[in-house]
Amino acid sequence: PLAQVLSQATPFKSVIMAFTLASSALQLLAVLGLMSVKWPRTVQSGASNLKFMVLDLDSVSFSCVTGNSPMTSYLLSIAAFPAALAWLWLCYLASKWLPKCWKRKPWKAAFMVNTMGCGLLGSYGTMAAVSLKPFMCYKHPNGQESMVSYPGVFCGEGEHGSMLILAWLLLVVFVAGFFALCAYACWNVSTWAMNRQARKVQSFRFSMASFRLDAYWFILPVLLRGFSFALSVVIGSNHPPLQTALASVILTIYGIAVTKMRPWKSPVINYADTVVTACFLLLVSKSIQVSEDEELAFAESYTIVLLLFLGRSSEQRDLQRVVLVYPAAGVFCNSPILVSCTISSTFVTVITPFVLHFFLSA
Repeated sequence: PLAQVLSQATPFKSVIMAFTLASSALQLLAVLGLMSVKWPRTVQSGASNLKFMVLDLDSVSFSCVTGNSPMTSYLLSIAAFPAALAWLWLCYLASKWLPKCWKRKPWKAAFMVNTMGCGLLGSYGTMAAVSLKPFMCYKHPNGQESMVSYPGVFCGEGEHGSMLILAWLLLVVFVAGFFALCAYACWNVSTWAMNRQARKVQSFRFSMASFRLDAYWFILPVLLRGFSFALSVVIGSNHPPLQTALASVILTIYGIAVTKMRPWKSPVINYADTVVTACFLLLVSKSIQVSEDEELAFAESYTIVLLLFLGRSSEQRDLQRVVLVYPAAGVFCNSPILVSCTISSTFVTVITPFVLHFFLSA
């Protein structure tokens, strides 16, 4: 069973992987629109047009149905995920109960669970962003805080408490629950395959069908990237440079993992994922703006750290220090622009050999 799931990529599978990658990129771009930083006009316009990717019902003029109540709008956004799963479950039950004269084969439970997993995987970034919306608050000059998505709702007052309860339910049951379920499947799939438990393997086909045999677990980094990207908006709601600095670190770590593992079955998708990640990294760096004094303060710290590690920079573990220590030092020194430059140059240095190897071995 596992060999069938992890077989070579067919043209149809390649199209599915490309669609997954494109959907993930659009979700990341929509999350960028939730950040407090000031983007270039083109990026701001694109993120604004993609607000429906984070289930902003006002962006599709759905307020004429829900009214002007932020609570109702947010409730419908959260209800979209369990409603979709319930609809698939009802279709599965209906296929069992339909008269035999329809000459339709009933759905199999394993395929139905796999379909649910595909839907949750494709919308995981959206689900994470929606669950974290009540935690995204920005501060007014008078000290009060409002939600980024619903500026009329003050954080800690009125409807915000009910929104937090709904957010925690979505976060624990769907976001964390789905990640735990995928981790459980990755841990046990080899045992299921050896015991010929085909139904269990088929139920979690969505979590490994797109990845190579030696990287079947790579769905976990993909899910972590989507959640961490949305979490960076929450952490830096009142400090925009911190948002982009954290997003840069997340993209850098994920990009290095992709170039190192090349997890996708299709080589073209590996290349496309690397290029998309690099483009997002460069895009995020364009929004960071800090004062000249902060840059000079970090330049001194950066030079000291660079000289300390220069003597042993030829070893592999020192490359890891360059990737992790330098950006971290920049965050603590409050100079995200140099953080972005450091991780961008490090990222390009790391991926260049893999890109060249890809073209030479193609």
